[in-house]
Amino acid sequence: VYIVALAFFTPSNDQDALEYHLARAALWKQQHGLGHVDGADDARLNLFPPNAEIGQLATMLLAGRDRYATLPQLLAYVALVLSVAGLARRVSFGVKEAAFSAAAFATLPIVVVQAPSAMNDLVVGSFLTAAAYFGLATRRATTIALAVGVALAVGTKLTAFVALPTLALVFAIGHPRRRWPLLLVAIA
Repeated sequence: VYIVALAFFTPSNDQDALEYHLARAALWKQQHGLGHVDGADDARLNLFPPNAEIGQLATMLLAGRDRYATLPQLLAYVALVLSVAGLARRVSFGVKEAAFSAAAFATLPIVVVQAPSAMNDLVVGSFLTAAAYFGLATRRATTIALAVGVALAVGTKLTAFVALPTLALVFAIGHPRRRWPLLLVAIA
Protein backbone atom coordinates (compact mmCIF):
# COMPACT_ATOMS: atom_id res chain seq x y z
CA VAL A 1 0.00 0.00 0.00
CA TYR A 2 2.85 2.35 0.88
CA ILE A 3 4.61 1.68 -2.43
CA VAL A 4 1.41 2.28 -4.39
CA ALA A 5 0.77 5.50 -2.46
CA LEU A 6 4.29 6.70 -3.25
CA ALA A 7 3.89 5.76 -6.89
CA PHE A 8 0.57 7.48 -7.50
CA PHE A 9 0.47 10.37 -5.03
CA THR A 10 3.99 11.77 -5.11
CA PRO A 11 5.72 13.15 -8.20
CA SER A 12 8.74 11.41 -9.64
CA ASN A 13 11.90 13.08 -8.41
CA ASP A 14 14.81 10.87 -9.40
CA GLN A 15 17.23 12.15 -11.98
CA ASP A 16 16.96 9.36 -14.58
CA ALA A 17 13.17 9.42 -14.56
CA LEU A 18 13.03 13.17 -15.01
CA GLU A 19 15.86 13.50 -17.54
CA TYR A 20 14.93 10.75 -19.93
CA HIS A 21 12.30 8.15 -18.93
CA LEU A 22 9.39 10.55 -18.46
CA ALA A 23 10.85 13.13 -20.83
CA ARG A 24 10.99 10.60 -23.65
CA ALA A 25 7.39 9.51 -23.16
CA ALA A 26 6.20 13.11 -22.89
CA LEU A 27 8.07 14.11 -26.04
CA TRP A 28 6.55 11.18 -27.94
CA LYS A 29 3.13 12.29 -26.73
CA GLN A 30 3.88 15.82 -27.92
CA GLN A 31 5.10 14.49 -31.29
CA HIS A 32 2.02 12.23 -31.64
CA GLY A 33 4.16 9.17 -32.23
CA LEU A 34 7.14 7.07 -31.25
CA GLY A 35 10.41 7.97 -32.85
CA HIS A 36 13.54 10.03 -32.90
CA VAL A 37 13.41 13.15 -30.74
CA ASP A 38 14.88 16.00 -32.79
CA GLY A 39 17.16 18.41 -30.95
CA ALA A 40 17.52 16.20 -27.90
CA ASP A 41 20.25 17.40 -25.54
CA ASP A 42 20.37 14.02 -23.79
CA ALA A 43 21.52 11.16 -26.04
CA ARG A 44 19.56 8.66 -23.91
CA LEU A 45 16.33 10.03 -25.38
CA ASN A 46 17.18 8.45 -28.73
CA LEU A 47 19.74 5.74 -28.05
CA PHE A 48 18.30 3.55 -25.31
CA PRO A 49 15.69 0.83 -25.96
CA PRO A 50 12.13 2.14 -25.59
CA ASN A 51 9.89 -0.63 -24.20
CA ALA A 52 9.43 0.69 -20.64
CA GLU A 53 8.86 4.22 -21.86
CA ILE A 54 6.24 2.96 -24.32
CA GLY A 55 4.40 1.62 -21.27
CA GLN A 56 4.74 4.98 -19.56
CA LEU A 57 3.43 6.70 -22.68
CA ALA A 58 0.40 4.40 -22.67
CA THR A 59 -0.42 5.42 -19.10
CA MET A 60 -0.04 9.09 -20.03
CA LEU A 61 -2.34 8.75 -23.02
CA LEU A 62 -4.98 6.79 -21.11
CA ALA A 63 -4.94 9.01 -18.01
CA GLY A 64 -4.26 12.29 -19.78
CA ARG A 65 -1.36 13.03 -17.40
CA ASP A 66 1.73 11.43 -15.91
CA ARG A 67 0.29 10.42 -12.53
CA TYR A 68 0.31 6.72 -13.46
CA ALA A 69 3.63 6.65 -15.32
CA THR A 70 5.00 4.46 -12.53
CA LEU A 71 2.49 1.71 -13.35
CA PRO A 72 4.91 -0.28 -15.58
CA GLN A 73 7.39 -0.53 -12.66
CA LEU A 74 4.63 -1.46 -10.19
CA LEU A 75 3.33 -4.18 -12.48
CA ALA A 76 6.89 -5.38 -13.00
CA TYR A 77 7.30 -5.54 -9.21
CA VAL A 78 4.28 -7.84 -8.98
CA ALA A 79 5.50 -9.92 -11.93
CA LEU A 80 8.95 -10.25 -10.35
CA VAL A 81 7.54 -11.42 -7.03
CA LEU A 82 5.36 -13.99 -8.80
CA SER A 83 8.27 -15.08 -11.02
CA VAL A 84 10.55 -15.58 -8.02
CA ALA A 85 7.91 -17.78 -6.40
CA GLY A 86 7.35 -19.60 -9.69
CA LEU A 87 11.08 -20.16 -10.20
CA ALA A 88 11.39 -21.55 -6.68
CA ARG A 89 8.57 -23.99 -7.42
CA ARG A 90 10.07 -24.80 -10.84
CA VAL A 91 13.32 -25.93 -9.19
CA SER A 92 11.39 -28.14 -6.75
CA PHE A 93 11.12 -25.99 -3.63
CA GLY A 94 7.96 -26.35 -1.60
CA VAL A 95 5.15 -23.83 -1.37
CA LYS A 96 6.45 -22.39 1.93
CA GLU A 97 9.95 -21.95 0.58
CA ALA A 98 8.63 -20.35 -2.62
CA ALA A 99 6.48 -17.94 -0.61
CA PHE A 100 9.44 -17.05 1.59
CA SER A 101 11.61 -16.45 -1.48
CA ALA A 102 9.00 -14.16 -2.98
CA ALA A 103 8.53 -12.26 0.29
CA ALA A 104 12.29 -11.90 0.78
CA PHE A 105 12.70 -10.57 -2.75
CA ALA A 106 9.71 -8.21 -2.41
CA THR A 107 11.27 -6.56 0.64
CA LEU A 108 14.81 -6.07 -0.67
CA PRO A 109 15.59 -2.35 -0.24
CA ILE A 110 16.61 -1.72 -3.85
CA VAL A 111 13.45 -3.42 -5.10
CA VAL A 112 11.22 -1.43 -2.74
CA VAL A 113 12.93 1.83 -3.77
CA GLN A 114 12.63 1.05 -7.49
CA ALA A 115 8.99 -0.14 -7.44
CA PRO A 116 7.29 3.27 -7.12
CA SER A 117 9.66 4.98 -9.57
CA ALA A 118 9.34 5.88 -13.24
CA MET A 119 12.48 3.97 -14.16
CA ASN A 120 12.88 0.65 -15.99
CA ASP A 121 15.07 -1.67 -13.91
CA LEU A 122 12.24 -3.79 -12.53
CA VAL A 123 10.63 -3.93 -15.96
CA VAL A 124 13.72 -5.51 -17.53
CA GLY A 125 14.09 -7.79 -14.51
CA SER A 126 10.50 -8.97 -14.81
CA PHE A 127 10.99 -9.90 -18.46
CA LEU A 128 14.20 -11.78 -17.66
CA THR A 129 12.72 -13.71 -14.73
CA ALA A 130 9.66 -14.57 -16.81
CA ALA A 131 12.01 -15.83 -19.53
CA ALA A 132 13.84 -17.94 -16.94
CA TYR A 133 10.55 -19.32 -15.63
CA PHE A 134 9.36 -20.33 -19.08
CA GLY A 135 12.81 -21.53 -20.12
CA LEU A 136 12.93 -23.99 -17.23
CA ALA A 137 9.63 -25.57 -18.25
CA THR A 138 9.67 -29.02 -19.79
CA ARG A 139 7.16 -28.28 -22.57
CA ARG A 140 8.45 -27.06 -25.91
CA ALA A 141 5.55 -24.62 -26.28
CA THR A 142 6.99 -22.43 -23.51
CA THR A 143 10.07 -21.78 -25.64
CA ILE A 144 8.11 -19.08 -27.48
CA ALA A 145 7.35 -17.36 -24.16
CA LEU A 146 11.07 -17.58 -23.32
CA ALA A 147 11.98 -15.89 -26.61
CA VAL A 148 9.36 -13.16 -26.11
CA GLY A 149 10.64 -12.51 -22.57
CA VAL A 150 14.23 -12.15 -23.78
CA ALA A 151 13.17 -9.90 -26.67
CA LEU A 152 11.14 -7.65 -24.37
CA ALA A 153 14.03 -7.46 -21.89
CA VAL A 154 16.55 -6.47 -24.57
CA GLY A 155 14.05 -3.94 -25.92
CA THR A 156 13.76 -2.42 -22.45
CA LYS A 157 17.35 -1.99 -21.36
CA LEU A 158 20.70 -2.92 -22.89
CA THR A 159 21.92 -4.38 -19.61
CA ALA A 160 19.66 -7.34 -20.40
CA PHE A 161 22.50 -8.58 -22.61
CA VAL A 162 24.63 -9.00 -19.47
CA ALA A 163 22.08 -11.44 -18.06
CA LEU A 164 21.84 -13.64 -21.14
CA PRO A 165 24.94 -15.79 -20.42
CA THR A 166 23.60 -16.46 -16.92
CA LEU A 167 20.23 -17.36 -18.39
CA ALA A 168 21.92 -19.78 -20.80
CA LEU A 169 23.87 -21.32 -17.92
CA VAL A 170 20.68 -21.82 -15.90
CA PHE A 171 19.09 -23.59 -18.85
CA ALA A 172 22.21 -25.70 -19.42
CA ILE A 173 22.06 -26.89 -15.82
CA GLY A 174 18.29 -27.34 -15.83
CA HIS A 175 17.86 -29.21 -19.12
CA PRO A 176 19.35 -32.21 -20.91
CA ARG A 177 21.78 -31.52 -23.73
CA ARG A 178 19.29 -32.38 -26.44
CA ARG A 179 17.23 -29.25 -25.54
CA TRP A 180 20.20 -26.85 -25.50
CA PRO A 181 20.10 -25.91 -29.22
CA LEU A 182 16.40 -24.98 -29.06
CA LEU A 183 16.92 -22.90 -25.92
CA LEU A 184 19.95 -21.11 -27.39
CA VAL A 185 17.98 -20.29 -30.53
CA ALA A 186 15.16 -18.91 -28.35
CA ILE A 187 17.61 -16.73 -26.42
CA ALA A 188 19.21 -15.52 -29.65
